[in-house]
Amino acid sequence: MLLYRQTGFVPFYHDLMIKSFSRVAAALSLVAGATTAQAQIMNTGTGLGSTDSFWTVSAIGASFQQAVVIANPPSAPWQPNNGPISRWIGVNETGSYGSPSQFSFQTNLLGSAPITGSIGWDNILLGYQFVDASNNAVSGLIAPNSSWLTLVPSGTNQYGFCRDNDGVLPSASFPNCIVDFSIGDLGQYAGATAIRFVIEGDGSTDGLFIGNAASSVVPEPSTYALMAAGLAAMALVARRRRSA
Repeated sequence: MLLYRQTGFVPFYHDLMIKSFSRVAAALSLVAGATTAQAQIMNTGTGLGSTDSFWTVSAIGASFQQAVVIANPPSAPWQPNNGPISRWIGVNETGSYGSPSQFSFQTNLLGSAPITGSIGWDNILLGYQFVDASNNAVSGLIAPNSSWLTLVPSGTNQYGFCRDNDGVLPSASFPNCIVDFSIGDLGQYAGATAIRFVIEGDGSTDGLFIGNAASSVVPEPSTYALMAAGLAAMALVARRRRSA
């Protein structure tokens, strides 16, 4: 038997279902909003797929293609993958191109606020530049320096991982093998729609790792709790309607 409010003829369970739908919709909107609320670029290798939907890569003289997740990076000395939050990417699943080359890794900007995160690279980080929607550079290549990189490589023989002598971090730092960065000059470059990181590779296990740039992609536990409560209420309503 259906229960009715004393003030009208609207079924009580129908009203409860509407509220449950509202809760779930609110939770989903929080999840959707979380993806870009704090991130100006996406981490590399997010999700569970073998390719990166947000990053492209090009070897010098070649066209851009979707970057491929390096599923089994040489860890150590590389920063370990943290899937589905952030993983290494390259031209293929091993990062081995077969011959030395420059690699450009590119992703769209999600806002105009400063870009912050952590970066790992192999072999040599040449810098970053901004590009427009036609892939034309709107800035010069900005080499690693203390204005945007907290730990600047000394010379050209330091790689973006943990290894004594040739790594930007010592072996003892493993598994924390990425360097913090902050890029706050987006407003200087009119028409910039993407950022490009350029690496000099030796053709063997060359890759890029960006982490801590899209931490808000993962919903807060309270958001999951809200969604669970709404879904549980909807299930209860459906079960009682079937037994009525």
